Amino acid sequence: MHLKRKGKELKEQWDRFLTDGDEDAFHDIYKHYLHYLGYIGLKKGAAFDQVQNCIADLFLYIWEQRVRLHHIHEHHNYLVTAFLRKLFRAEPFNVSYGDIDVAERPDLWDAPAEAGLIEREQTDMLRRILKKHLDQLPERQRQIVYQKFYLGLSYTQIAKSNNLSVNTVYNTMYIALAKLKKIKIHW
Repeated sequence: MHLKRKGKELKEQWDRFLTDGDEDAFHDIYKHYLHYLGYIGLKKGAAFDQVQNCIADLFLYIWEQRVRLHHIHEHHNYLVTAFLRKLFRAEPFNVSYGDIDVAERPDLWDAPAEAGLIEREQTDMLRRILKKHLDQLPERQRQIVYQKFYLGLSYTQIAKSNNLSVNTVYNTMYIALAKLKKIKIHW
């Protein structure tokens, strides 16, 4: 019986891939992260095609740049962060909301069809406004806000994945949130 491995357990394959260009090791890493990154991308609301393209771009990049990646010791954090950067830098970032599942929303059972439409339009508008204002932040601030509030990472995890101190993450988050609070939102 083959037990499913965690990404961090692929350290040996990562090292073989970097040092020897081992195609089997690369394939093991790709096979493992294909579904994992796909799940993350779809969970973040990206369109299926966009997720697939970003995964393909990421693995093409690491294959071509493997000789330059020897400094990467935490391959799991690197792959997840690099994937998310590619995903959110993709122009435009296409969010796929899907349909509301009426079974999960009993409050909509008796509501007229227009109420559901209005709710979806308001949610879409709020997401566009939030994205617009987040895009005004410097890249590092935007990335840390994303990792904290969208991915749900702890300050320690954010610090580790970005090679920063926890204090730097706290300070960057504080500054980013202060900037967002000052923004006047126009509907």
